[in-house]
Amino acid sequence: MTEEEVHEFIHESVHQLIELNEQFRREFGIGDYERWDYDLEKATLTFSNNGVPGVIADVLAAGSIATASKSWLWSWNNASLPDHVTNSVLAVPEFGKKHHILS
Repeated sequence: MTEEEVHEFIHESVHQLIELNEQFRREFGIGDYERWDYDLEKATLTFSNNGVPGVIADVLAAGSIATASKSWLWSWNNASLPDHVTNSVLAVPEFGKKHHILS
């Protein structure tokens, strides 16, 4: 991929994610819950009201942000994250290698 193709791919992906987020808000009422809780060991994100779960979503960890150093670390390079939340993200570097993105 050329740099221009990479930027176009990113642009299209961001818009697809915006649309998916809106769809989830409409379908599951995510913005209407009073709290959410992330459980790394269970790999879940639970939205609840008054302690009663309304939506429980399976999650994976794409990466982590360090605010002090203003840096990003992909989950597959973060030994502090358990494998069961990072394994599915291994497809990301493989996709990049296959399509010659930032290699």
